[in-house]
Amino acid sequence: MIGSTIVLLAGGPLPVLGFAAGSLLFDVMLLLSRHSLNMKPVNVVVAVAATVMSSYFAGVLNGILILNQTPLFAVTVWAGWTIFGGVVGLAIALPIVAALEKANVKKVKAD
Repeated sequence: MIGSTIVLLAGGPLPVLGFAAGSLLFDVMLLLSRHSLNMKPVNVVVAVAATVMSSYFAGVLNGILILNQTPLFAVTVWAGWTIFGGVVGLAIALPIVAALEKANVKKVKAD
């Protein structure tokens, strides 16, 4: 949310609006599921599910509202590419979290 706001205030592209809404959805899903930042299987599954759902939501919003594409294109092709990007980001983030956890870096606790 902070990064999206900075990009918009700096005159950046509007497609960041879909990602801002998607990141808000991601944060709400993690908050409601009481997600904990670690590599336990349940937390990885929650992170993957939240990533896919929020990426899809952002892709549909950007496809319809920003790119002026047809709803069919937005919910299939564009949202699919956005999910792909979200999964790539998750594939990069998970090993980093695992390495930090293995190095005994202080764990983030939501409780």
